[in-house]
Amino acid sequence: MAQVIGTVKELIGTVKVVNEAGVVRILSKGDIVYENETVEAMASSQVTITLNSGKEIIIEGEEIHVMNEEYINSFEVAPTVTDIEQLLDNPDTQATALGQNSGSELDNPDTQATALGQNSGSE
Repeated sequence: MAQVIGTVKELIGTVKVVNEAGVVRILSKGDIVYENETVEAMASSQVTITLNSGKEIIIEGEEIHVMNEEYINSFEVAPTVTDIEQLLDNPDTQATALGQNSGSELDNPDTQATALGQNSGSE
C-alpha cells in the first residue's frame, strides 16, 4: 500500500484526489492523502494538508499537486522542545546568547580582523 503523506486539516469547496489506478475521490476534513495521489482543487477551493513532518501545505483553486516523495523528504521537521532545551543547556550556547566568548578562536585579534575582512597587519 502507498505511504501516507498527510491528513486534510482544513477544506473549503471541492478538492478531488486521483490515485495511481485512476480512482477519483472527493476529499473531506480528516481524510488521509497517500503517496503518488494527485490532489486537484477546483475553482474557489482550498485544502490545507498537514504532512507527516508537521509542515502544512495549502493547495488553492485550480492547482494540481502530485503527492510524491518530494512531500515526504523535502520538508524538514522543526526542532522539538527537547532539541531546543539541549541547546540551551550547553554552556557554549549560553555564553554566546549572553554575548560572551567561551575562550574560542574568536578571541584571537587576527581571527577577528580576518572575519571583518581586515588585514591583521602581519604582512
